[in-house]
Amino acid sequence: MPILNDEASIISISGVIEKKGMPNTAITSASKAALSSYTRSAAFELAQRKIRVNAVSPGIIHTPIFKKRGDLKNL
Repeated sequence: MPILNDEASIISISGVIEKKGMPNTAITSASKAALSSYTRSAAFELAQRKIRVNAVSPGIIHTPIFKKRGDLKNL
C-alpha cells in the first residue's frame, strides 16, 4: 500500500460463492470471504488518502465445468 499514489483504486474480483455453501468449495469460499473482508478493511484504512477499494462479485456463470462437477443441481 505504500507504493500506491493518493486517489488510486484497488479493484478485486470476488464472487458469490462465499455466500452460498456448495460441496467441494470450502477453500474457494474461504478465500473469497477473506478477500471481501480485506476489501472492507482496506477501504476504511485508505479512505484518508482517497484510495478507493472495491470488489466486483460476479454471479454464477454456467460453464462446462459445472456440468463436469455435477454442481448445476446446487445452483
